[in-house]
Amino acid sequence: MRRDQLEIGLEREYALHAWTAGTVAYLLANDRLLASFHAHVAADVERHQRWQRMQDDGWRLAPEYSRCLVEISSPPYPRGGWLELLAGFTLLESWLARAAALLTEGSRFDRIECTAEYSLRTDRFVSWEGVFVTEFTELLLDPADENALLGSPNDLPACLVGSAAALGYAGFTSTNATVHPPMRGPADRDLADDAEPLADYFWRLLHVARALEVATPQRHALLREGRLPVAPDPELSIRDALIRWGDPSTARLLDTVSPAPSPAEGVTRFRDLFGQPPSSSFTSEGFHAYSCRPRVVENTMLFELRCFHSGLPLANLAPLLEVDLDRSGAR
Repeated sequence: MRRDQLEIGLEREYALHAWTAGTVAYLLANDRLLASFHAHVAADVERHQRWQRMQDDGWRLAPEYSRCLVEISSPPYPRGGWLELLAGFTLLESWLARAAALLTEGSRFDRIECTAEYSLRTDRFVSWEGVFVTEFTELLLDPADENALLGSPNDLPACLVGSAAALGYAGFTSTNATVHPPMRGPADRDLADDAEPLADYFWRLLHVARALEVATPQRHALLREGRLPVAPDPELSIRDALIRWGDPSTARLLDTVSPAPSPAEGVTRFRDLFGQPPSSSFTSEGFHAYSCRPRVVENTMLFELRCFHSGLPLANLAPLLEVDLDRSGAR
C-alpha cells in the first residue's frame, strides 16, 4: 500500500448457479468450483505462472460467506494502474467461467455458471447431490454466522413475498471498492490533523459512489422457485429491496447522501454516523451499516464502499478516482 498517493482496490462476489430443465438454483459447491479453477490454471504453464505472479502481487480468489459464493479481490492499485486492475479481473473472470463450464461435465445439472451478473437471482439452493437446502446455517461456510441484515416479516417488500427472503443473503453478491486518498506528512502523523478534509472526502466519495449505482440499476427479475419471474420492487432492483428490508438505515443514508456544505459540517456528520471523527485511533466496531466502512490500516484511512451491485461494469467505477482530498477548505 502506498500512503503517499491515491489507491483503489476492488472486490467482487460471484454466485454459482445450476440449471436443470429451465429451473435455476444456487449451487452449494464453491469448493468444487475452486478445485476446477486451480486444475484449469495448473493445466497450462503460462496460466500457472501468471496466476502465481498475481497472487504474489496480492490478488486473491476465495470462498465467501456461503457455499455458493466466491470472491475475487485485488491488491490496491494507484490511479495510473487502473487499466491493469480491470484487466486482472477480466482474466480471472474468464478462468472462473471456464472452471464452471468444466464443472458441468459429469454433473447432474444441465448447466453450471459462475457469474456476478445478478446480485440476487433465485430463492432456491441445491447441493451437489441435487438435494434442495432450506436451512440458513446449512448454506453458510461457517454455520455460526448470523444474518445481520434480517428485516421484519411484517415489512417484507412485495417482490420478496412468497420467497425465502431470509435465505437470500446466502446468495447475495456485491462489488466493493476500497479507496484511500494520499496522506501527507510523516507516517506517524495523527489522522486527526486532517479530520476535516478526510470527512469531507468521505461524503463526496460516497455521494459519487451512490450516483454510479443509481445510474446503472440492476432491474432483473427474481426467479421465485427458480423459474417464476417476479419484477423488482422498488424499481431499482431486487438487491435494493433486500437491503431496504434488512438494513433500512443504510437505505436512508444512501437515499439522502450528499457532499457536506462545509468541511466542519462534514466532520459533524461523520461523527454523528460513526460516533467519532477521523483519527489514527478510528475504529468502526459496532457500526454495521452495509454501505460504507471506514477503517485505518498502517495509519492510513481507507473507505470501503459496499453500495454497488455485483453486475455493475467495473470500468464504471473510474469516477471514484477523480475525487480528490481537498485540504484548502474551498468548495
